[in-house]
Amino acid sequence: MKKLIVLTALITAISSFIYGDNLENIKFKTEYGIGHIHDSKQEYSQFANELGGRISLDDLSKELKFNFDVTRRDFLDVNKDYGGYTWDLDFNLMKPFKIGNKDLEFVAGVKYGDSVNLSVVYLDGLIPLKQSDGHGYEFYMGTAIPVSIFGQHGAITPRIVYYNEDGLYTRDYKNRSTEGWGGDFDIAFGGPIVAGKYGEITYGLMLNNHWRDATDTKGSLSDGKNSVYLNYIGILTYSTPRYYGFGFDLNVFNQWEKFTGDEERNNGFYVSPKLLYTHTFDTKIGKFTVNPYVSYNVVDEQDRQIKYKNKFLDYDGNKELTGGIQFSLNRE
Repeated sequence: MKKLIVLTALITAISSFIYGDNLENIKFKTEYGIGHIHDSKQEYSQFANELGGRISLDDLSKELKFNFDVTRRDFLDVNKDYGGYTWDLDFNLMKPFKIGNKDLEFVAGVKYGDSVNLSVVYLDGLIPLKQSDGHGYEFYMGTAIPVSIFGQHGAITPRIVYYNEDGLYTRDYKNRSTEGWGGDFDIAFGGPIVAGKYGEITYGLMLNNHWRDATDTKGSLSDGKNSVYLNYIGILTYSTPRYYGFGFDLNVFNQWEKFTGDEERNNGFYVSPKLLYTHTFDTKIGKFTVNPYVSYNVVDEQDRQIKYKNKFLDYDGNKELTGGIQFSLNRE
């Protein structure tokens, strides 16, 4: 009921800005995916919807922005029975400022996550194993600092965090159902590598370091000792030239995860070709873009070490075929 009230208030607020000058951009993405669990013929499916965007709050303070992102995922198990759902919400305020000749961005926000009766076998990675049935939120505050190294542009973002989680849920701490404080130190770089008449190759690199100290273990089995969640992601994408809006992308993605203070870690390697179409319309209220797509994980390799097994598990992961469409409106 609380989530419904929050979403209703958000949609109402967005609607009030549509025909004004406050809404800068908004997107809605809906997609459906089916896949095989490990290397078997057992199938699962998921239905995901995401709403996100940015609203200008210049009336309150010059260059103040409100960013929002809400994602809901529903799952079906191998017997076509309901397999649980997840919510992931992120609301924040952002304001640019200067120190000397350096442009910085101050960000303060709240994240909320909820998982209900989730069969975690559907999901790759390390964190979903810890988010089967519970919820949690965190308040964060920090500054994005732009940097440039050897001509490559990126940002370093330190943040302070307060978090509180219940049930079988955690976002960044090694154990579930705890409360405490922490700090993030995230590094991100990305951009084009080469571009020409045969297409473009771009890259992304994210090094996320999230330290958490549990001040209240809430009667759980956690030892309460601090830990760091290391989440390092590398992405390489080849994009063909667009022909009448149609195109092809090839994504190569690697994610390495580790919790300090225990033995759990995972490395996921993915290769995903993607067919897509993009068309933009000029309208009275901004540029409206339609982007249908279909993708498939040709390679989905997971190399996990899970604490309760205390051994390495190697398997093919969840080869998933996904189709969806994204609608976006840009008024900036």
